[in-house]
Amino acid sequence: MFAKDSKSGKGGLIFALILSLVIFLAVYFSCAGSSNFSTSTPDMETIDGLLSTSLPLPSDGSSPKEHDPKDNAYYAFTSMSQADSFVSHTTGEAITKVAFANVSQKIKAHRIVNKGEVYKESLSHSSFKGVGIRTYANGNNYVVWNASKVNSIDNVSWEENANKIDKESYVSLFGCVPNAYTSYILTDETIIDAKYLGEENNIYSFRYDLDPTTATPKIALEMRTMAGTKSLPLFEKVSLIVSMDENWRIVEISTDCVYQVDMLGGVTCHETITEVFSEYNADTQIPNGDFLRSYMDAEIVEPLPDELTPTDYLMNGFGEYITGEKPLRVNLTATGNEELPLSLNANAEIHINLEDLSAISVRADVLSATYDD
Repeated sequence: MFAKDSKSGKGGLIFALILSLVIFLAVYFSCAGSSNFSTSTPDMETIDGLLSTSLPLPSDGSSPKEHDPKDNAYYAFTSMSQADSFVSHTTGEAITKVAFANVSQKIKAHRIVNKGEVYKESLSHSSFKGVGIRTYANGNNYVVWNASKVNSIDNVSWEENANKIDKESYVSLFGCVPNAYTSYILTDETIIDAKYLGEENNIYSFRYDLDPTTATPKIALEMRTMAGTKSLPLFEKVSLIVSMDENWRIVEISTDCVYQVDMLGGVTCHETITEVFSEYNADTQIPNGDFLRSYMDAEIVEPLPDELTPTDYLMNGFGEYITGEKPLRVNLTATGNEELPLSLNANAEIHINLEDLSAISVRADVLSATYDD
């Protein structure tokens, strides 16, 4: 094995990048979805019937480490439901492998549950797309407030007006009102494996490996909405590490999941997020509460999802890049084989001009290039 210098590797790298881009765009234009994905939404009765197990809290002075790991998950649902209010903050990312490129989608969320009011702000942003949605539920009133522009997860503009929707629309978009500690369904049937990981400073941690099909129907609806696809994601793996205090109040949840999204014929995403809980019974107020409550008596609006074509997906995701407004920046990794024993790791900046395809230019920073002869 020996390292090729940057100059000798750049020609092949540029060719690989352009070829990958051409294939990438061709697939985007031609694919209308995979038959493995489902576009149907479960009916309201089915979704409402998908409940996690809850158990009465122990009253014998015992601690979580003295109980079965599954039972602790069920006690926690009861403990959280007895809190008048709590707050959570979520951060993380989803890495999507597209052709040779790894695309990072940053994720951020903020939840406040205060008695009957439930507020959630969900943000995601990558070099391709940004999404921001605020939801508010109060009794039988459901309000959705969309972002007008997401420059980053820390730089978001919001539309002037929100919309009131009915319960059926809310559930089809988000799966459930997020007033529990997780939207994954936790039961004896959905938890494949449960382990006690240990205790530190009176915080008890447990790992739950979930069935990727039966544990995910509710959260899959929310993820479909955030992804902007017509089809539900297909989960391959879901693992939760849940940390709770001696009163079974959740302190932190780390989620590690792998799923496919119906874009480009199906791309695989690896998502890792951490949600931190705090401010129990602190009566934390809902942000923009007066504005959101003003919609409780508003007329219900029926959301009309766009019927997106492959071209729509391309323009929504890559419009700024294929029109030349922005360069497309990617990380490229390629592993060689017997026919082409060249391995590459590089950062690339691609400038595209649809009006003059011969003017496509690629600037590459080759981090490593090895050739096995």
